[in-house]
Amino acid sequence: DLHSFPTRRSSDLFTPVTNEQVFNVISKLSTPKVVGLQNLEQASKAYQTYISEIIRDIIDQSFDTGIFPDDWKKAKVSLVYKADGRNAPDNYRPISILLLIPKVIERIVHTQVLEFFPSLLSKFQSGFPDMHSTCTALLFVKVLWLRNIDEGYTNRYTNVFSLISKTNQ
Repeated sequence: DLHSFPTRRSSDLFTPVTNEQVFNVISKLSTPKVVGLQNLEQASKAYQTYISEIIRDIIDQSFDTGIFPDDWKKAKVSLVYKADGRNAPDNYRPISILLLIPKVIERIVHTQVLEFFPSLLSKFQSGFPDMHSTCTALLFVKVLWLRNIDEGYTNRYTNVFSLISKTNQ
């Protein structure tokens, strides 16, 4: 029965946020990708500290209640030109421009998850650790499949991989 599981508040999962954490995250954000950051950069240091305290209180409130407002989940999507002809849609990539508070929450949650789970994450986990990407994960799987094929261990995944490799030659 789902109702027999103990419930946990978000505040049990996340540690309280400090002004310094908020200030450090804000100072590392890219201005064009965050709505509201342009005005904050122009404010004096005193105002930045005060604003960081307010943002910290909002983030702690979100963690305590487990509420992440729907408006924070919205982003403005802009197309950024990559290269070649400007008339070809494939030569543009989308960039999501987020609001300041959700972006700060994202970075703080990222940091806290990494601090809480380092021993639980596989060394090949892609998505959270620095210097790991989907390419890292794919290369690991490819090496694993090739090793299994070389050692005579086959299954439906290694058979599909062998078939794909042969068609690409």
